[in-house]
This record gives sequence, structure tokens and C-alpha cells, in this order.
Amino acid sequence: MIRPATHGWGQLKPGREFTGRVTRVEAGGVWVDIDAPVEGFVPASQIRKEGRVDPTGMFHPGDEVKVWVIHASRRERRLRLTMIPPPSVKWEDLKVGELIRGKVTRVEKFGAFVDIGAERDALIHISEFGVRNLKEPTEVLQEGQEIEARIILVDPEKKQIRLSLRGLLHVKEVEPEPRAQQTAPSRSAPASEAEPAEEELTVMAYALKRALKEAQARGRPIPPLESLSTN
Repeated sequence: MIRPATHGWGQLKPGREFTGRVTRVEAGGVWVDIDAPVEGFVPASQIRKEGRVDPTGMFHPGDEVKVWVIHASRRERRLRLTMIPPPSVKWEDLKVGELIRGKVTRVEKFGAFVDIGAERDALIHISEFGVRNLKEPTEVLQEGQEIEARIILVDPEKKQIRLSLRGLLHVKEVEPEPRAQQTAPSRSAPASEAEPAEEELTVMAYALKRALKEAQARGRPIPPLESLSTN
């Protein structure tokens, strides 16, 4: 009297899409009924592309969700699912030097992440923006913005994709902050020229003082300053 499942084990191929209903919600993931021989389990790390989340509070029993098969084992009677859509762009499709379109998903101080339909978001480092005097990537890119970039690195083992915007951004270069205005130079002689004048004045004062002492010691009248300054 048990109705057979609509989808048998032979139909549970990796990557196939199903629509199901949530039956249980746990901290580690969500159980989903897709009308298969067993309920499928969606791990917490397979709910959002950005990383592991806490499904409690996000889902409730009876919620309709879209899932994709990751692994199905008839012998173990185990079905593993994901809520992350499979990548439309495969690693072998990514060629260094080619242009690709995508949407900015996150902007950080060191650069921006772009969804290009691959397994992982691609990174555009701030050094690859091609804009001089750039301090913050938000001066050029915003979350949700669609852009075209050039592929400069593809590493399937490390799951890394790097992009560059050099020569592709039609934006005005960020103007550098104006430097503090320097104090206008004084009209007086430079220090290198002022020092000898200061030294000459000291010698003259010394000669004057010495002449006055000699005149006083010999009992002579003090000579006028004009005669001392010309000698």
C-alpha cells in the first residue's frame, strides 16, 4: 500500500534539478523530499554559494525549494543534495586572455569578487583595476554591477580565478589629493648667503669692541664709529 517513488535511483543523476519540500531543519542542514526512495539531505555548506550558513530560521517544514543532486547511493540508501545551482561555466571553458562577463557580488578593500557562472567567484585585485591613485575599489565598482573583464589566472586545484580590468574601464582616473601648498619663499637672501653676512657682522662688532678697549687703555679719545667701520 506504499506508493512507489516518482523518481527512482536511476533518475538521480548528479547535477539533475528537482523541486522538493523541506521536511526537517537542523543546524547541520536541511532534509528535503523530492519524491525519491529516500529523503535528500542538503548540508549547511550547500545552501549558499558564499559559504556555510545556519539553516535554522531560514527554512521551515513545508517550504518548497529547488535542489540539485550531488550524490545518490542505492546501496547506502543515501541522497545528497545542494541548493547551489551547478556552474554554467566549467573550468575547462576558462581560457587565460579571454574576455568574460559577470556580476559583482562583493567589494572589499583589496578588490572585488565577480560571479561569472563558474564554481567559484573570480577575484579582481585592486592592482588590476588599471586606475591610478585608486584607494578604494568602491570608487569604481559597486555590488550588483555587471562588467566585462579579462581572465588572467585559472587554477582548478586551488579553485582560484583572477580577472583584470586593465584597459577595459572607461572611467576617469582618480585625481590625487592636492598637496599642501608650500610656503612662498622669502625675498631675503638664502640661508647659505645669509650666514656670511651674519659672520661679517660679528667680526665688525669684535673689531669695534677691541678698538674701544685699546683707546681706553692708552687714554686716547674714542674714535668716531665711521672711522672704525671703514678701516
